[in-house]
Amino acid sequence: MRLCGMVLLAFAPLFGWAQSPLHWQVRSLGGNEVEIAVLGAERLTPPVTVAVTIDGVEQPLQDPVSGAQITLRLADEGPRTVALDELSLPTDASRQCPLVVRAVQGAVDDARLPPLRLTVEVGCSDPVRTTYMECFLNCKSWEVTW
Repeated sequence: MRLCGMVLLAFAPLFGWAQSPLHWQVRSLGGNEVEIAVLGAERLTPPVTVAVTIDGVEQPLQDPVSGAQITLRLADEGPRTVALDELSLPTDASRQCPLVVRAVQGAVDDARLPPLRLTVEVGCSDPVRTTYMECFLNCKSWEVTW
């Protein structure tokens, strides 16, 4: 009986019987700052490397204080705050865009954690301004919100 149970456990991922206990928690903090956490495990070995795309374009993640570009790696459930670069967001017009947060290992997705897909609004902090240039010329910020 014990051997049979171990065999079923070994084949469970192949048949979709066992789903990953890991899941994303992503919050918009305003001003292009985003809080990202992976929930469901006390410790992640190896750490999860986070990639964020908006409208299919990978977004560089920045330290919210210094503005330096960073690679976000999460090793536990503690949330981390990153900033999205205003200039890397779609700037053609205010609109809704798909945002995808995924875990990657090099150039491929990390199978431990399914991607999170959201619909976000990209536009000016002043809703009257509908283009990036109009927003920029009026000293407002181009933001992603949800």
